[in-house]
Amino acid sequence: MARRLRHPETGEILSHHELGALWLKGPNIFEGYLHDPKKTAEALRAGWFRTGDLARFDEDGFLYIENGASGFSEFVSNQAETRPIAASTI
Repeated sequence: MARRLRHPETGEILSHHELGALWLKGPNIFEGYLHDPKKTAEALRAGWFRTGDLARFDEDGFLYIENGASGFSEFVSNQAETRPIAASTI
């Protein structure tokens, strides 16, 4: 999967270590929203999916979502269970 960070307002391509809008491209990216060409046009540009998230990558290539503008990161954090894990032996 290709990844790209762009300036949220100008669309300028940024370094992976700068904070920018996260765009993704690859065979695993969806082709569009079913029966919603307007929403598809807003999300996809030349095969690049605009996630709506502000992100950066560290030196090891790990992705950090800094501001979940699209709501996806909020959805993920709300779905995660926070409970202690009990150790067991068999």
